[in-house]
Amino acid sequence: MRRIAQAGLALAMLFSSLSIPLAAFALTPAWYMQNCDWHGRCEAFHLPTAERHVHNFSDFLLYKDSLKGFWSDKEKRHLAEVRDIYSVAAAAAIVMMLAVVVVYVRWPGILASASMHALIMLVVTAVLVFPVFGFVWRDVFHAALFDNRDWVTSHTDVTWYITPREFFRNTILGMCVCSASILASTVFIARNRVTNSS
Repeated sequence: MRRIAQAGLALAMLFSSLSIPLAAFALTPAWYMQNCDWHGRCEAFHLPTAERHVHNFSDFLLYKDSLKGFWSDKEKRHLAEVRDIYSVAAAAAIVMMLAVVVVYVRWPGILASASMHALIMLVVTAVLVFPVFGFVWRDVFHAALFDNRDWVTSHTDVTWYITPREFFRNTILGMCVCSASILASTVFIARNRVTNSS
């Protein structure tokens, strides 16, 4: 039972540590625009128009506005699904973070161990996934989350220009770096707490 609890805590740590940078990247228009400089598609769409749509999308994710502009009906359906997934993930992450705080206060040694296991899982998964990112993104991730083809984009879609596959690869790479930093810091802080309390 103890090992099952530790495994569950490790998964909770991994999920929580990835959720924090995901929220930061997904809700920050500057991140989208920085990626525009890297992948170059936004200029083909017209940079000011792309920026307007990026801000509109960010407001949409925050439930502050509806999608306005050149979004297709297919994109509107898909992005509504994405927002629902983000909302559920955010709620789950908050619950998990509260559980992590409780564990840190009562059993810091267990949290240190779980965080180290989460860090190992993160590194191993990243090493396995990034060399075949295109396949995993297209044929595994989307197939698992969506039961339609609304996520497939073409030159007529806004998302083809502002969020191509390179955007998601860069975002997930950034999430992994941030998550690794969070997990490593948690291991260090929790171990120090154990040492100081002994």
